[in-house]
Amino acid sequence: MEKINRHDMVKKIVDNLLEALFDTVMEELENGNMINFQNYFSIKPELRKPKKARNVVTGEDMIIPERYQFKVKAGLLLKQACDCFNDKSKSDNDI
Repeated sequence: MEKINRHDMVKKIVDNLLEALFDTVMEELENGNMINFQNYFSIKPELRKPKKARNVVTGEDMIIPERYQFKVKAGLLLKQACDCFNDKSKSDNDI
């Protein structure tokens, strides 16, 4: 009988958990639903209006059709982490 390494077992459980989480997130976003990881971030599909553009190679005018894009908004904890990083960067530059 093969001995099971605890680290490998935990890694496999975490891998399976993350795969299930991301599969669920993708499914919800594909259905047009918003995802909210409280205090961390939120993701929601947002309809972008059609807009005029220009092909930079040919100079030809074109219309980019309306489409959905994801809007990601940072939550409180990510904002605080960024503020801590900014404060640290400022103090490092002051030296």
